[in-house]
Amino acid sequence: MSALITGEQLPLLDDFGSDAPAGKVIGTTTRTGHRRQGIDAESVLSIDHRAARIRPLVRPGWGRSTLAYGPFAIRDGLIASIVLLNGRNGSENLDPWPSPINWIKQWVRGTQSDGPAERMLHAYRFPHRDRLTRRLQAARADARCLPADRRDVNLAVSWTPSAVAAEPERGPGLIVRATGPENAELCLAESGELHTAAPLLELPIRLVFLFTGGKLAVLAAIGNDTAHWPKPTYLGTLAAPAGDLGWLSIQQRTLGQVGWGMDTRIREVHVDHLAEYPTVDELAAGAEIDSQCSIPPSGRRIDDPVVFVDHFEGSGPDLAGTTGGGRAWRHVVGKRKIHFDLGTAVVGPALPTPRGRVTRLFRPSGQRTAYVVDWDGRAGSISTEITPPGTRRGNGDAGRAGLILFENQDNYLIVNDWLDDEYGGSSVSSFRRIDGHEEVYDAVWTNVGQRIVWGRRHELTLSFDPSGFTAYVDGEAVLDREYRDVYPTRGPVNVNAVGICTNWEFGDDTGSRFQSFTARGRSTP
Repeated sequence: MSALITGEQLPLLDDFGSDAPAGKVIGTTTRTGHRRQGIDAESVLSIDHRAARIRPLVRPGWGRSTLAYGPFAIRDGLIASIVLLNGRNGSENLDPWPSPINWIKQWVRGTQSDGPAERMLHAYRFPHRDRLTRRLQAARADARCLPADRRDVNLAVSWTPSAVAAEPERGPGLIVRATGPENAELCLAESGELHTAAPLLELPIRLVFLFTGGKLAVLAAIGNDTAHWPKPTYLGTLAAPAGDLGWLSIQQRTLGQVGWGMDTRIREVHVDHLAEYPTVDELAAGAEIDSQCSIPPSGRRIDDPVVFVDHFEGSGPDLAGTTGGGRAWRHVVGKRKIHFDLGTAVVGPALPTPRGRVTRLFRPSGQRTAYVVDWDGRAGSISTEITPPGTRRGNGDAGRAGLILFENQDNYLIVNDWLDDEYGGSSVSSFRRIDGHEEVYDAVWTNVGQRIVWGRRHELTLSFDPSGFTAYVDGEAVLDREYRDVYPTRGPVNVNAVGICTNWEFGDDTGSRFQSFTARGRSTP
């Protein structure tokens, strides 16, 4: 099919049903036969498992990693829907990376759950998300980055005058901008200016553009824990692009920060023409709009039937072996203890740092610790109420408490709080261990502002199924990933046990308290 020029050649549907290797996406065709256009300067675009993948650029910048569709005849009734998960909405390159030498040192140390020698022993089996050589090239590129090239914007979905336009801030369209402790925001872009439209955590998002009344109306919906997208929220109106034709362009400028990198996933692009469509005033008043979307959000739930509850009643020096909720706890990771005392499970003191160069090389820190109860593999959710240690910033208290999906000693997923004096907010982080190895620079996290603070109880929930997981703070979804978003060649964690844990994440937990643990499961394994 030839490139789109008139409405009669619509609809366009790209659901990425056929895989394409890195660097071979531009020029391939969609399900409806339309050509994928754009630019892939570093061969970071690929397609796998029914989604396009954008890996981090070695040299960040607009106009280097772009997937574009068009040209389209710009007229009222033209509608576009895009479903994607940005690799990290909080991506930016404002802060310089550590030097390549210091970056390598941290890569060797990893998460400090293993000694460096043991890490290297298991590394050959690990499905590394990106090549070490590319990451070192990116570290060197960052060292040469000029101050004027450091930006807090990372992703743009916009209407452009060509398939390779490199100035998305001129709009019209949407741009994701990092906001530090509050994570990120979605901005309306027009004439070189950005206007905040909505806050963003690390969740799937559906963007909708509708030309109506000579203007471009912009809407968005954030993925939630249902099987259907919520009704898109009206964000505002932009001037229609100049000229009669335009390209729908998805551009990635930056992915990750200070050495960390994540992959963006584009799950669907749908462009059509509506014979009947709402006006701007009707959209602002909450009018419905045709779905134009066949890809659902994850649909992971937190309301399945309760399988197991433990309120940590009684007292004892070690949670291991207790059966407060009818299932026995096992201590499966680390050397620190969790004791329990009258309704609270308490993390014991940190262990002393191993002494001597040889000891540090071969012995893990032992600070990460996990306790689990058996699970039968079914999808479900687990939750715990956590009170971080201390009462305020500046006292040296740190929170690293969380939840674990456990397959065996060599394969598990941890999702934990991160609360520390050194940063003006808090985070929820995830770490995946595969075949006895894990890559600290593949950690995925979201900043959550003041949702987690010293001395205030909150509920951390982890919903999971064979495709991935969603993390919640006090019932609000904050972080969502499919397992293959991070490691395309690896499937799920086969969940044989679930439980609570504390983690090392650039510091150790100094005494978080768990008030309860609840596991919920689907009716069948």
